[in-house]
Amino acid sequence: FVAISRLVFSMTRQENTDSFYYHFAQKLEHEIAHVPCGIMDQMASVLGKENHLVLISCDNKEFQLVKWPFDNAEFVLFDSKVRHELQNSAYPRLAQKAKEMLVFLQDYHDIQTNKIFSWEDFCNNFIQNQNSLDSIANYLKEKISEIEFAEYMRIAKHIIFENIRVFQTVLALTNENILQVGRIVSASHRSLKNDYQVSHWVCDAIVDILSDLEGVYGSRIVGAGF
Repeated sequence: FVAISRLVFSMTRQENTDSFYYHFAQKLEHEIAHVPCGIMDQMASVLGKENHLVLISCDNKEFQLVKWPFDNAEFVLFDSKVRHELQNSAYPRLAQKAKEMLVFLQDYHDIQTNKIFSWEDFCNNFIQNQNSLDSIANYLKEKISEIEFAEYMRIAKHIIFENIRVFQTVLALTNENILQVGRIVSASHRSLKNDYQVSHWVCDAIVDILSDLEGVYGSRIVGAGF
C-alpha cells in the first residue's frame, strides 16, 4: 500500500510528507484489506534506509535509524510457502486482545508510578524489578474473568518482553555484539510461538533446522502464522 500510494500521488504531482504516506497506507489496510494492523510495517517501509534498522515508538510515532554495524552478517529471508489471509484468521481477535492488554498495562503503570505511560519507562521498571509478572497477574485477576486470565497473561508476557528485547537489540547493535543480537532474535521467535501463539509448525521447523547450522546467529518467523 505504501508503494501504490506513492505511485498514485506522484502521478497527480501531489507532494506529501512521510507521515502522510504511512498513515494513509495504514488507513488502506484498515478500510480496504480489513486488517486492523498497527503502524510498524508502514513506517518501516517509508522510513527505512539501507544498512539501518528503524526503531519505532508506537506511543508517539517517533523513530530512530539504528545502524547495522556488521559487514560479515546479513539477513536471509526464507519463503515457508505457508499462505494466510489475516482478515479471515484469528488476527483481528488477537489484535483486539493485545489492545485491551495494553490498556491494562497502562493503567497498572499509572497506579504504580503516577507517571504517563511510555514503553521505555515500563521496561526499565521491569528490568529493575519494580514491576513483575506476578504483580501484573494480581492486578489482572481483579479486571478479567478466570476463563480469560491465562490468555491475557500469555499476551502480557509477550508484549512486555518483546518490547524489552527491542531495547536490548539496540544496545547490542550499539555494542556491535552480533551473538547477542542472534540470541534476542531466537528468543523473540520462542515468544511468538509459545506466548503470543502466532507461529506455524512449518516456520517452527525451519527455525529449528537453522538453529543447528554453523554461521546462523538467530532466526524467527516474520509476520505471523495463523
